[in-house]
Amino acid sequence: PLVVGGALGASELAPRLTPGAALGAQVGAGLALALWALARASLRDPGQGALQGLTHPSTRGPFARHAWTLALLLGIALAVRHAGPAAAEPTFVGAQVTVLDSGVTLSAPLAALDDARGLLPELQGVPAAVASLLACPPPPPEGFALVPAATPPRPGLLRLDAGVSPARQLAEQTARNLLHERLGDLGPLDTRLALREGLTRYVTWRATDGDPLPARTYAAVAHARRPFALAELFDPSSLDATRGIQVIGTLGEVWVAALVGVRGDGVIPELLEAARPGVSWPTVLSRLRIDLDALEQDVLRTIEAVAAEPRAQADLPRLFALDDQAEHPELQLVAVPDRTVPPGWEVVCRARFPGEPVIDALPLGATPTGSHRFHVPGAPMWGERPAVQVGLRARRSGVYPETIWEEWASPPGGEGFR
Repeated sequence: PLVVGGALGASELAPRLTPGAALGAQVGAGLALALWALARASLRDPGQGALQGLTHPSTRGPFARHAWTLALLLGIALAVRHAGPAAAEPTFVGAQVTVLDSGVTLSAPLAALDDARGLLPELQGVPAAVASLLACPPPPPEGFALVPAATPPRPGLLRLDAGVSPARQLAEQTARNLLHERLGDLGPLDTRLALREGLTRYVTWRATDGDPLPARTYAAVAHARRPFALAELFDPSSLDATRGIQVIGTLGEVWVAALVGVRGDGVIPELLEAARPGVSWPTVLSRLRIDLDALEQDVLRTIEAVAAEPRAQADLPRLFALDDQAEHPELQLVAVPDRTVPPGWEVVCRARFPGEPVIDALPLGATPTGSHRFHVPGAPMWGERPAVQVGLRARRSGVYPETIWEEWASPPGGEGFR
């Protein structure tokens, strides 16, 4: 049993080991099984050698069974070894991408150097392209660590195979750094948020793979659920109370793209120059002699074109929130989809009390009817009820890198709901 367990353990560990170590573990387990079979055969007749014992009539049957067991276990080990991707990305741990004078250098442990070098053509020139589009000086020196996809995202990391290419991650972080130098710190409802977030997404795809779709899918879904008006983008406070301020980036990107379509890349430095605290964008656009009605139509055509893109097709359900406090003294919520949630998507929920920051609700699991329960930690038991937002998040970002949120709403009570 110990030998058999060792063989299975070796096969289970294989995906976690380097290819050489995994192969060694499996071969070692196979040899142990072979020695075990030989030993059992020799014990049939202590007077015979192990190999002679294998050919003895009294041992051929048992040995055949051992041989079949050995072959089966080795087959399982090899199948597990080659089923699915090997976890090779941790070999990048310790690798660094450094932005210096708009160029990119890369250093990595010797074992990962060849693999890491394969990223250089994709990364080289990205910071310079971002700076050029923003008409900004070259970005300051900065280092980025190459890390496995499972690492939580944060500035200074390039996550491998996280659903977003390392080049896009590098472009986005470079754009954020340059725009922070230009615009400074912005408040949560600053009128310049639409420009900062829209430009970040716009220059990210322009400086990398030229694919705008991931930046626009959220805008397309939000527009399909309630038609978008350009005036929403210029009033962050109202936008935050309805759709949620998180949508300002995807809507801002189509706004920037429409402006560039009208005036070319030269409109970007003009917008940045006009981006003073408390800026009124209708006034700025009028001063730039841009017709607001025509611009809004360009924005809507850009958004609606996403619906015709085959890669963006997704039959996403609408979600409705219910307050299930009748059954629980603390605040619990139920998200009810109007049809089955498709594979690869998860339901998420958050709440906001008046004057308080947003609270991410903790999932409690799905009900037999397909609804999803959530608990809001730290919610007061008395007082005003919160506004609630429920949404869908793709487990692999792809062309849907952002959570698709419903609008903020006050959920009705769910007494007796199951």
